[in-house]
Amino acid sequence: MEPLTELLKLAALLVFGAVISPRIFEDMTAADWTFTVIALFLVRPVAIGISLMGTSLPLREILVAGWFGPKGFASVIYGIFVLESHVPNSRHLAHLIAVVVIGSMIAHSSTDVLIAHWFRSRDAKAPES
Repeated sequence: MEPLTELLKLAALLVFGAVISPRIFEDMTAADWTFTVIALFLVRPVAIGISLMGTSLPLREILVAGWFGPKGFASVIYGIFVLESHVPNSRHLAHLIAVVVIGSMIAHSSTDVLIAHWFRSRDAKAPES
């Protein structure tokens, strides 16, 4: 069942990518860009870091969990809900969600190999017990 779920999520992300237009970036204000950066680089890492405090995880694993966080597919669904809600500024909010999702896809997919290499190199240097 999990492969089917992953395939459906991939299809949904492909549709999401197909309907996103570069025009969503045209009306972005400085406040919108600030929100996007804060959402990507501060909110999730801090929230995950706080939630993992007191666990036995090493700091580097907490940092990686904070960087990658939980899967963000739900954000696409929430963006659709916001868009369909017709609340004031729903279109603008949906655009912000889309920009954060796009930023997340770029930032996290471009760093996964680097972080995996960091883990491998650190594990190779660790003394065996």
